Amino acid sequence: MKKRKIIYGLFIIVMCVAVGYIAVYFWGKDDNNQRKNSENALDSRYEIDTVSKVYYGTLISSYSNEGKVCDDETEYIEIYSTEFEKNDKLIINVEVGDEVKAGDVLFSLNGINVISEYEGIITDIKRSSSFIEVYILNYDKQYIDMQISYELFQMINYDSYVRVSIDNKNIEGKIYRLGYKVENDMVNVKISFDGYIMPGRTADVTINLGETKSMMFVPKDMVMSVGEINYCNVIVDLEENITEQRSVEIGETYEVIEGDNKFYYIEIISGLSSDEQIAILKETITE
Repeated sequence: MKKRKIIYGLFIIVMCVAVGYIAVYFWGKDDNNQRKNSENALDSRYEIDTVSKVYYGTLISSYSNEGKVCDDETEYIEIYSTEFEKNDKLIINVEVGDEVKAGDVLFSLNGINVISEYEGIITDIKRSSSFIEVYILNYDKQYIDMQISYELFQMINYDSYVRVSIDNKNIEGKIYRLGYKVENDMVNVKISFDGYIMPGRTADVTINLGETKSMMFVPKDMVMSVGEINYCNVIVDLEENITEQRSVEIGETYEVIEGDNKFYYIEIISGLSSDEQIAILKETITE
């Protein structure tokens, strides 16, 4: 009987040890899984993907296209001519290629001066035994032919700012004549400009389509939203990849046209300062 009790006691001890071992094994396995999950969570982080600054100023929409300087002489040539007789005294004061200003003497006949009314360049002088003709390219009548889409044509007028670019120089231009018909969804516009450009040459023309008030703004995709809350990821340390979420008050969204491209910006009323850097973040997981 005593021997049987000893056997029962040993059996109970063995069972307790086995249960304890099993409990420790599964607890350790679960703890390892939790530790592994925790490590994976730490390896999952957000990194700076796209960076922009906070701007202050005005947004300007513009359209650019190539145009050709008119080479139809009937559009810009002025002709000064007179007839004379054999005994008349004719003195010619200019040569082909000379630039003249309004008031310059072109030629005189019997002491009577014939003066230019325009600023331009002498393109030709024709003389016979009984008449003389002096041809002047009138700078004020030069223009560039260009085209603009009908959609954008409705956004311009005679007061629109125009810039002409040629030979790495910018020249102020002005809308000289707006077209009156649409062909292939395009409308012709004539652009006058200061100075002289050789007829037949091409130039880049940029027309302002409109501009906003002075304000603080950022690219539209830089503003995030959670419900009714808008925020931006402000860069604290770019090298260390540190950002902070900051709520912002936004205003209107503006469409900016540059050539054939459209970009969108949002007015920032408060929450940011101009020249701060903001970012779009992307999630990265390292193993």
